[in-house]
Amino acid sequence: MFVWYTIFEICPEQPAEETQEGTKAPMKKNDFILIGIVLTAALFFYLGNAGLQKGYDETVVLISSRGQLVYEKVLTEAVTEEFIIDNDLGYNKILIKEGVVTMIEADCPDQVCVMSKPIQKPGESIICLPHKVVVKIEGREENTVDAIAD
Repeated sequence: MFVWYTIFEICPEQPAEETQEGTKAPMKKNDFILIGIVLTAALFFYLGNAGLQKGYDETVVLISSRGQLVYEKVLTEAVTEEFIIDNDLGYNKILIKEGVVTMIEADCPDQVCVMSKPIQKPGESIICLPHKVVVKIEGREENTVDAIAD
C-alpha cells in the first residue's frame, strides 16, 4: 500500500484505478511479463552458481601470517589439529577438526575473526586484520595427463 501511495504521490498525473474497497485490481499483462523475467533471472543465477561449483581432488587449508605461508595441510575428516600463530601483533588459535576450520581464540580487539563462521569449502576464508592472519581453503586437482601427443 505504502509503495503505491508514494508512486502516485510522485506521479499525480496517472490516475489511480477505481476499485471497490477490499478488492484488488486484476493483474495486467505487463505484471506477468515482469514476474516471468524476475523468475527467469533468478533461475539463471541459481544454475550459474551451481555450475561454478567445481569438484576438487583434495581440499587444502592454508594459513598465512603477514603474507608468509606458515601452515599447509590437506583437509580430511581424520585431521584434528590445533594451530597457534603467535607474533608481535598478537596470537590466534585455529582448530581444524572433522574437515572444518575455525578460529577459536584471538587477542585482537574486535574479535571479528573469532565470530566468523567455520570454513570448509574452497574459496572460503577467515581473516584477522589486526594480526595480519589469513586462513583460507583451496581446492586442488590431481595432476593427470589426459593424452600424450607424438
